[in-house]
Amino acid sequence: MTKKLSITILLEYYMLVSRRKFLTVAASTALATLGFPFLSKSGATRGFGNAEEIERVILMILDGSRYEYVYRMPHLRKIVENFGFSFTNAETIMTSNTVAAHVSIITGAYPEKTGVSGNAIYIREEDFYQFVMHSPRHIQAETMVESVKKQDDGIKVAFVTGKWRVPSNIAFSRDGGLIADIVLTGYRSGIPITPVEYRNVVGIPEIHRQSLGSDVRDSWCIPAAYQVIKRDDPDFMMLNLASTDVLEHIYGPDSPKFAPHLLDLDSMLALLFKKLENEGKLSSTLFVITSDHGQHNIYNVFNMAEFLKKNGYEAEILLEGSSAFLYLREPEKRGEVVELLNGLKAKGIVKEALPVEDYHRYSLPKNGWAGDVLVILQEGWVAGFWGLTSTDAKIPLRRIRSEVSVPGDHGGNSSNEIHVPMIFIGPGIQPGSSSERVSIVDVAPTICDLMGWKMPADAQGRSLAEVIGYA
Repeated sequence: MTKKLSITILLEYYMLVSRRKFLTVAASTALATLGFPFLSKSGATRGFGNAEEIERVILMILDGSRYEYVYRMPHLRKIVENFGFSFTNAETIMTSNTVAAHVSIITGAYPEKTGVSGNAIYIREEDFYQFVMHSPRHIQAETMVESVKKQDDGIKVAFVTGKWRVPSNIAFSRDGGLIADIVLTGYRSGIPITPVEYRNVVGIPEIHRQSLGSDVRDSWCIPAAYQVIKRDDPDFMMLNLASTDVLEHIYGPDSPKFAPHLLDLDSMLALLFKKLENEGKLSSTLFVITSDHGQHNIYNVFNMAEFLKKNGYEAEILLEGSSAFLYLREPEKRGEVVELLNGLKAKGIVKEALPVEDYHRYSLPKNGWAGDVLVILQEGWVAGFWGLTSTDAKIPLRRIRSEVSVPGDHGGNSSNEIHVPMIFIGPGIQPGSSSERVSIVDVAPTICDLMGWKMPADAQGRSLAEVIGYA
């Protein structure tokens, strides 16, 4: 097919289909016309991982992505099948939420060591609550960025993130200093785009206006990431792509309205890879593709505050989507509360309630930050609107939730919430797969092992270098 004929066909097609579908087909046609090296195994010599050594790492977090999403993206699926090593049984941490999971990814440690067990933190003794943890002082484990900068401050680190709340936690040292060299993100993070000249190159961040947190669109983040690689070529980049999570929250992960997004994302990633190849950087890059959590459809809301109050218990409740931490006014009654809530198992509402003494089962902190009782709901249920409430709340949580009308959520431990992709593509990595059970806490140790970097001091994960056949 000639380029002239391709353009003619696309123009005619545009007259018949929606703009979204047109863009998807246009991107696919363009990729075919350009002759992408990774669309067939025969092109491997010019494709992924063909360099003698790894020169840079791109840790790509497809925020909110279930494991199977990668295999619903045709270009990415073919890349993974031909060049990647995939773990089919990778899990996130409890609770399955953005902030806690990103902290565990970058520290290699579970919440019991990081101190971060969800999207928010409540310290009862200080009556301190923060929905988004802007203060890195609350992270109790060393991050990978801290450890590699101690080893060699010349190792260049970049963050490009659609989740504005992510870099405020892990681009800083715990004493408050910004240690990442380049940060590109949205407005509410409190972090300016650095360096300043990037503002003229990547433009103003494109925001998902319908999201609850001013998250930035993938269509802005992916080109921005390319510009960072082209201009500064960092040794390590964390690229968070938030649109999957945002659109699942809006439409629900199994909605027909959500499905086209995966094709859009697939086309954008394919073009990124092509541009990196043109820069001569594709074959020498280690790509690590994973997620912080998945999502499930929400059909019911359990008003936990109302239920506890009706049964005579008072508490502050930190809602984490499909789970909640209870800070009881009378902590000594936690056994009674656990028994009461577990009585709802038969009704298909509560999956499990457990006291702080049993938090080790989910590697959760016992420092008091995660309350006295953890409640995990059944799939399809949510505990209420994100944030802190109490049994004295004047507005019922059911009413708040219905006004927001979010049909997708996470925070629990159903398969759809905790089963995430984990893929390695790069020099020295043998294509294949493993059903071995692994965790997102294994990501940082593996990257450090492959790169010869100092591992975070508090890492609990393990290196998967041997499993992925690294030579």
